[in-house]
Amino acid sequence: MSDELGPISESLPHELARELAQGTAASEEEVRALLARVRTPRPQSSWVAAPALVLALAAAVLLLLRPSPTVREVVREVEVVREVPVADEPFVAGIFAEVVGELTLVEDGSVAVLRLADGAASLRATRSFALLAGDFELRADSGDFQVSMAADRVEVRVIAGTATLLAPDGAEVALHAGQRWVSAQAPAALPAQKHVSLPRPVRPAPAPVVVAPAPVERPDAASQLAQLLDLVGANAPTEALVAALATLEEDWPRAAETQEAIVRVAEVRATRLPAGEAVRMLAEVRAAHPGLPRRLDLLELQARLAKDGLRDCAMALPYYRELAGAATGLQRAEAQAWRGICAQNQGLTTEALKALDSAAAGPLSPELRRVVVSTIERIELLEQEGL
Repeated sequence: MSDELGPISESLPHELARELAQGTAASEEEVRALLARVRTPRPQSSWVAAPALVLALAAAVLLLLRPSPTVREVVREVEVVREVPVADEPFVAGIFAEVVGELTLVEDGSVAVLRLADGAASLRATRSFALLAGDFELRADSGDFQVSMAADRVEVRVIAGTATLLAPDGAEVALHAGQRWVSAQAPAALPAQKHVSLPRPVRPAPAPVVVAPAPVERPDAASQLAQLLDLVGANAPTEALVAALATLEEDWPRAAETQEAIVRVAEVRATRLPAGEAVRMLAEVRAAHPGLPRRLDLLELQARLAKDGLRDCAMALPYYRELAGAATGLQRAEAQAWRGICAQNQGLTTEALKALDSAAAGPLSPELRRVVVSTIERIELLEQEGL
């Protein structure tokens, strides 16, 4: 091929001809095509344009002979090195964490054990884990959670999934999505334990910055009440009911659903406590919430526990007096009936007859009406006998 290039090289400048003669990258077919074009010149209007044509063709040959960049070189030119952000890396396998404070790994077995020494942590887990915050422990199989630890309390929010909170006294609280739990006591520091330092990058911080946990969209009052009633139906522990009620009161203090939730939780607690403690608990609830729409229902339950649970008519009588004075319809008639029966039991004949007569004129059930009539007849008989 170099022999065929000879005539062309002689008509070019010395340096250009030398570079052309050294070219090796163009294909043989491309060179032959160029040679054919040079050897068969087109008619020219002027012989002055011939050298210019030769120079243009020589430049085209040089362009064809110039080596093109390799694939490796092109890739190197456009390659971009990316650094994966720390937030996208798991804190430990199956657990992602955003931490403001100190979070360490205690054990990485079938259940990952983490310890939050202070601050706050937002966790997303796809495996079972246990998080120690002082002497409190949060256990879950998976889900999204926010845990914060301060000197005076531990706070847990469940964004998704379910969890179990173990208190220092051994009590267990079941937490569900949308629920918030706050400890009633300050966390106690645990003894120092050996933990594994995680080989993960540390995000540099120019200065300590306190970042509040991401806001959680709170469900509406009706949804929270429905969740609470689900807990009641599932016979959930009292601590779980109280925690759900506390969240509802904090988020929706004046909602009608909150007022109903207060009564429902009090009714459930009354069935689980001894009668004396239940009577005191109901008195405290009524005193703390004097405007409850169903406050008379709690008063009626309080009177019935004193009468039937404690068998103490002397304690029940004041409750029935208050209920008879405030209630209407069937609730008032029944309150008057039991007021009269308890008054007769305490030897208060005049009050008993007045209350029983009022009850007899109201809408009583057949069974209670028979008791009222029988009590009236007994009082009248005793009066006739002068006793």
